Amino acid sequence: MRLSDARVVLTGASGGIGLAIAAQLCASGARVLAVARHGAALGALLARYPQQLCWVNADLTFLADRRKVLAAAEAIGGVNLLINTAGINHFAMLEQLDDSDINGMLALNIAAPICLTKLLLPLLKQAPGAMVVNVGSTYGSIGYPGYATYCASKFALRGFSEALRRELADTRVGVLYVAPRAPAPA
Repeated sequence: MRLSDARVVLTGASGGIGLAIAAQLCASGARVLAVARHGAALGALLARYPQQLCWVNADLTFLADRRKVLAAAEAIGGVNLLINTAGINHFAMLEQLDDSDINGMLALNIAAPICLTKLLLPLLKQAPGAMVVNVGSTYGSIGYPGYATYCASKFALRGFSEALRRELADTRVGVLYVAPRAPAPA
């Protein structure tokens, strides 16, 4: 897929990785539906790429907001690339986390991408070729103290990606799991 032909749903678009991906996609000519709870960080990109970038204010842990994303994707003519980057992390030993912190991490880091992918699959399957990209973490491969719940969510995202890739093997929808890590010190 050429990026200039991409119609992208990008979650977590106002965060570090998501914002950088949004900028690169727009610079490459993609049409980007930026999904984020806070749009302020997207202001400069929205001004620079008004024909390519639009923002949907959504909290992906809510079905009603996921449906807003679906409606917006339909409005731009469908989607052929879903990039799930939305996520949160709380560094703390497990016994220091409130249940609400644990549930929040699991809801956004794993339940939201699964549910959004499920909702968008019919649109993705209509495209001549499509891709789901789940952005995990190196903590999806190694357990690390202070990140037990975060690691669990990223391990789960990696497993979801592997299983979904096999489920969709006979379709035109590919699945990719990427695990960024911190850059080496200079």
